[in-house]
Amino acid sequence: MRNYKKTNNLCLISIGTLTKRPVQIILYSLIFLLLSNTTVQARADIEVGFGHHKHPYVMLDDSIEKEVGHKKHHGIEFGIIKQTLLRMGLSLKTHAIEPNSLKRAIRNFKKLDAVSGVNLSKDKFHYSDPILEIEYLAITKAKNKIDLKSTSDITPFSIIAREGVYSTLGRGFNKAYNPKSGSHKMLYYQYSRDIDLHKRFWTSESDLIMIADREAFEHYKAMLKERYDTSEPVNFSSIFPQKSRYYVAFRNKKLRDEFNDALSTLKFEGTYQRILDHYGYLSDTSKSHRKFKL
Repeated sequence: MRNYKKTNNLCLISIGTLTKRPVQIILYSLIFLLLSNTTVQARADIEVGFGHHKHPYVMLDDSIEKEVGHKKHHGIEFGIIKQTLLRMGLSLKTHAIEPNSLKRAIRNFKKLDAVSGVNLSKDKFHYSDPILEIEYLAITKAKNKIDLKSTSDITPFSIIAREGVYSTLGRGFNKAYNPKSGSHKMLYYQYSRDIDLHKRFWTSESDLIMIADREAFEHYKAMLKERYDTSEPVNFSSIFPQKSRYYVAFRNKKLRDEFNDALSTLKFEGTYQRILDHYGYLSDTSKSHRKFKL
C-alpha cells in the first residue's frame, strides 16, 4: 500500500512582511484560517491479490466476452472489495493469482496489502469479517440416479471440486478427502480453474459428483452451452452441514479494522446485496457476463 496521510495546508509569512503591510495581514490571516481547517486526504492504491478463474466471483481472465456497459464488471467478490475500499477513500489495484497460492503470495511479496477469498488461518495476518458465505452443493446428473441424503452417501463415488473447497466443508469431509492425507483421497479430484471443473462434469459419462455452488453452476452451464451439451437434467443435494466462509487477509490491522467498518456500511446501505443480485443467475444482468470467448 502506498503511504497516505492527512495533511494541513499552512501559509508561512515572515514577521517583517506582516508589520509593514497591514492590509495583507488580514488577507493572509483569512487564508490561513481557511486552509488550516481544510483537511486533504490523498488517495492511495491498495494492492489486493484475487484468486482467478472463479466465475462469477472473480472474473479477471479473458475467457468471456462481456457486453457493452459491463467491461469493468469483474465478479461478486471483486465488486464487494472494490466498493468497500471506495468507501474508505481508497482505490484498488488488482493482482490475479492462482487460488492455492494466495497465502504464499502475501507472505513473499511485500507490495501486496491483502489477499481476498481465503480461509481463516492461525498466522501473522489479520482477517476481515466474512466477505462471502457460499453454500456448496453435491451436483449429479439425474440419469445416474444417485440418491444423496448425507455426506456419508457420497463415499462410493468419484468427486470433483475446485481446489481447496474440501477444507471448508466440515471436519469430517476434510479428514476423508484431504488430498494429502484423506482416507478417500484417491476418489477426490481438484481443479485450479473452475471452467475445467465444469467441463469435466458435462463431458463425463461416469457416476460423478461435482461439488459447486448454484451461482457458479448456472454461470458455467450458460457459458459452456455453445460448446458442450449442458441441457441434461441435474440434481442438487444440500448435504453439507455449513456454508463456507471466505475472508480477506491483511498485513495491517488498522486497515483491516477500517475495512470491516466499511464492509458493514456496504451491507447496511444495500450495496452488498445489489452486487449479489447483479451477478445472480436469476438476474437478467448476469447474462451479460456469460458469453464464452470462442
